[in-house]
Amino acid sequence: MYTITPLAAAVTLAAQRTYPAHAATAASHAQQVTGGAAGIAVVVAVLFLVTLTKALRRAAVLVEAFLQLAAALTSVIFTMVVVATVAVVLLIR
Repeated sequence: MYTITPLAAAVTLAAQRTYPAHAATAASHAQQVTGGAAGIAVVVAVLFLVTLTKALRRAAVLVEAFLQLAAALTSVIFTMVVVATVAVVLLIR
């Protein structure tokens, strides 16, 4: 993961400068420069990595929200256990 992150960041920055509307232009330019299939493969790979990056960011936000919910529920349950323990101790006396 640590070796992919810098590469993914560089590809993402490069892809952000290439708008989807200009993908066809980039593909045709890549065909002229690198000889066709390799250029198209690079463009497809960049667009795939951009899409993957966006999906991973959304998944990270979802996981963060879930962890916040779990923390809130844990604190509520802990408070209920403390209150129940104090109530039992007071009732026994």
